[in-house]
Amino acid sequence: MAMADYIPDPASLALDGSHDYSVPDGAGISLDVAFGEPVKPSPASWPVVPSITRQCQARWEPAVDKQQGTDIGWRPANQKESFVQLRQHVASKKLDPELHSLWGRIPGKETDSVLAWEHGHRYESVAAGIWGDVPAKDAVPTYASWDDSITAYEISSGIWWGNPPGKDQQHGGGWYRVQEHLSGEIEPKTYMPEPARLAFVFQGARYTPAHNESVWFAFGATVTSKASRPRNSSIQSPWDLAGQYNPAWQLPWGAGQSQQRCDADYSIRFAANIDPVDPTVPTDPTKPATPERPADKDTWLIMNTISVVTLPDQQPLDVTQLAIELDIDSFTWQLSAQINNRASLNRVAPDQNGPKEIEVTINGWRWVFIVERYEANRSFNRERYRIHGESRTKLLAAPYAPLRSHSESAPINAKQAAIQQLENTGFTLEWPNEGDFVTPDWTFPENTFSYIEHTPMQVIARIATTAGAVVIPSAAEDVLTVQPRYSQSPWDWQPETAITQHIIPESMVVSLSAQWKPEPHYNAVYVSGIYAGVSVNVRRQGAAGNEPAPDIYDDWLVDVGINSERGRNELSKGGNQAIVTLELPLMSVGNAPGLILPGKLVEVIETGEIWYGLCLSVSISAAGGGKGKVLQRVELERHY
Repeated sequence: MAMADYIPDPASLALDGSHDYSVPDGAGISLDVAFGEPVKPSPASWPVVPSITRQCQARWEPAVDKQQGTDIGWRPANQKESFVQLRQHVASKKLDPELHSLWGRIPGKETDSVLAWEHGHRYESVAAGIWGDVPAKDAVPTYASWDDSITAYEISSGIWWGNPPGKDQQHGGGWYRVQEHLSGEIEPKTYMPEPARLAFVFQGARYTPAHNESVWFAFGATVTSKASRPRNSSIQSPWDLAGQYNPAWQLPWGAGQSQQRCDADYSIRFAANIDPVDPTVPTDPTKPATPERPADKDTWLIMNTISVVTLPDQQPLDVTQLAIELDIDSFTWQLSAQINNRASLNRVAPDQNGPKEIEVTINGWRWVFIVERYEANRSFNRERYRIHGESRTKLLAAPYAPLRSHSESAPINAKQAAIQQLENTGFTLEWPNEGDFVTPDWTFPENTFSYIEHTPMQVIARIATTAGAVVIPSAAEDVLTVQPRYSQSPWDWQPETAITQHIIPESMVVSLSAQWKPEPHYNAVYVSGIYAGVSVNVRRQGAAGNEPAPDIYDDWLVDVGINSERGRNELSKGGNQAIVTLELPLMSVGNAPGLILPGKLVEVIETGEIWYGLCLSVSISAAGGGKGKVLQRVELERHY
């Protein structure tokens, strides 16, 4: 049997000079390894294996087949590792005859090998990664934000989200706010020294009290902290003068004029602690206007008449389930009705010419509505339609009236400004400002009355709200009425002083329900302008003013009288109160109590009690056409 030299696996041979050699698994011999200087093998080959080798009787056998498929230690590197050279070489197969050991040392050339995997070639280390900078040519058409190749010119003009042109920067926003919550006075206070000992020198000698006691002095006056006040803004208004046009060519809804302002135009007159005379007390309380009182009957016999026709041809419509309503904060009456056939719907449905008008008459009370939309519901052997409309005052609001902007450079009265909104519209304004229980007129100083993007109704409603008033639309005429929300303050709703417009006896009430709805009980409120006007601390007559309501600020609060009226209406909203809902018949025209409108004070007579309530809303329901059942439902604000 021929003997072969054993070549150990490089993975299991550790020749570091300090540890014994570990025999591979499966070998049953112990080998001593001798180290010495490397000897160059003889070029001659050994015909016969040295005897020392024959005496060892090598026990290495071929591996079993299953071992051949086992991956051992070092395998060929993958293709991607082709540039990495394996630096471990096997020892020479020929043994030096003078070496008394089977295993020789690795040639010296291998001693400088440290790691199995050496560094890659230089050209690989400088290769650019996939996340490198985008080439400059890519940044030219797209202006990518991750590249430094964009020039200064491109940055200023080529990017969509850059700064706007300089001309746009001159038109800054014109909306500013005052410091609404200033603490203390805005005027400088009198000098207040620290509370410490003071030394006075009179004519060169120090002052000494008569009894040689410690004397303390305080200088100045204590300034009482008041509510926050508006302060002049240091920013100029950005609105320039509008272009000049021929006034004779201006349309009714044309653009208004704007007025440039500066800080010198802003001036606020502060009126301190004004106690207005309560305007709810009539001039002659002994002769108030007394409304007609309905008869107190056990049985009421009412014949209702209902008529619905188109305008202007007066063609009748087959309509049932009518519902008409108005609340105190709305400027239009609302209509909802059911139409029973398609022919009636075709006469009132909006078409290419716009909405159509209808006239509704119930017990002599007349309404005119614009039919704005309808709903259709058809099924086998059945069809139902419902229409919805509003009173003609809707024509003063969107979408029928365009938005306008205007700035008045000259002084103008509030009533005059409201009437100007109705020019060339066919509508008229009723604003009584003489006598009792009316909203007073006031004057806007120059460059104070202005608005942006408002319809005529929005301007009129804002004027009324500024004064604490409401706008009540007419049911059938093109008329708007401006009146106080509270013609009388609730604390004057007493049998001796209350001035009512309607009286409802208990025998006429079909149903009654109430809901408790208390509000904070305020007795003072601070009302002030912002850039111009006055500031007034309004408090209830005879009250201490120790429960103030939230401050009120508005650009158009520029008059002591109107600020006081606004404050009175705001204070009237508070206190313990309930919303009482009454259902009663709608009496024909000329019979009390008639149609009860929002904003009217109503007297209710119950068994053993008389109380008063402000009408907040009214709704009319008619079950059928012709002579169906009609009920009037009113909501009253009752104060306790």
